[in-house]
Amino acid sequence: MSPRNPQPRRTPAERTARLFLLNVLVFGGAMLLLWGGSKLLHHPRDAGATVPMPAVMTVGEAPTVLASGDYRLGLERARWVRQDSLPKDLRLSFRARPNVLVDYLVVRVTVVDRGAGPLPLGYYGAEQDVRFVLSSSDPTSAYAEPVPPADAAAISGERPLASGALAPGERRSGVLVYALEPFRKGLALLLIPDYAAGAPPDRGPTQPAIELRFAPAG
Repeated sequence: MSPRNPQPRRTPAERTARLFLLNVLVFGGAMLLLWGGSKLLHHPRDAGATVPMPAVMTVGEAPTVLASGDYRLGLERARWVRQDSLPKDLRLSFRARPNVLVDYLVVRVTVVDRGAGPLPLGYYGAEQDVRFVLSSSDPTSAYAEPVPPADAAAISGERPLASGALAPGERRSGVLVYALEPFRKGLALLLIPDYAAGAPPDRGPTQPAIELRFAPAG
């Protein structure tokens, strides 16, 4: 019987190159799985097709204050909070942490009731009658809803905008927080009076909507 051919011994450089290639393959596979998971778990939603809009829209760019109907809306500042800057043990809802690719856009707003009566401003929960939608136009047209107020407080360290009707002449300030991919641009905050369930746009609210375009700091 002929002896088996001995396997050639690899040099240190060859072993290093093989280990490097293996690490590249593992890292690349992990990133591919992460990207695929983000696509499955976090689909941007088309703003035009999903968000019902009144026929009248008041549009401007921050730092201006816009008045529309009985609503007056101002955007004081907007800043990013990186997800990896938050404590690892911070408890957040799935809505606030849908995947590891999102960061948090903290938007501080002020809303004033310009009318003579109470003005609806319930934007969270079962009694929602106003929507604060964050839209982006780049790289695709998409929108996001604010995270729950408890999450907003934990993420920003600031007081969230209180949900509930405004008294005549009342001025209310607070933050709204959105879980959003940081590469999105063409940002605008929309205040939209909500429609009754199943109501077509021509039977929607008489109050016009507000679109306030802005660029966050940093």
